[in-house]
Amino acid sequence: MLHLSTILLLLVLPHALHGQLECEPRHDADELSGRAQCPFDYYVDTDENRWLVNITMARCRCVRHSCSHVGPHVCTVLYYNLPVLRTVNNTTTEDFMKVPVGCVCAMRRSRRASAGKFLRQLGRGASQNSTG
Repeated sequence: MLHLSTILLLLVLPHALHGQLECEPRHDADELSGRAQCPFDYYVDTDENRWLVNITMARCRCVRHSCSHVGPHVCTVLYYNLPVLRTVNNTTTEDFMKVPVGCVCAMRRSRRASAGKFLRQLGRGASQNSTG
């Protein structure tokens, strides 16, 4: 008779291995996105109230997956702030959209860097609010 732990392992293991295989670069892939240390796929985001209507975006297959044997590096989404025009109630405004463009192997952000980013965002938000 099988133990409960053995049954659970047999149920969970294929899913865990599938996730690991998705995270490995495929050396036979045609596209760079599949051969990259942190593989990713492309998709098109469509919004009829935005110009550009169609924007190609990247989706990382393995966010926060360990990608290096020499340090605490993990797969991280790489973003680009893309200027767009949005139309709401027949009014068009300029905006910036944070677009995922790829996935890179990078060191984890330190607590100090995270705190600095938070403080910079607070400062930017305060100045934007004061100018209307």
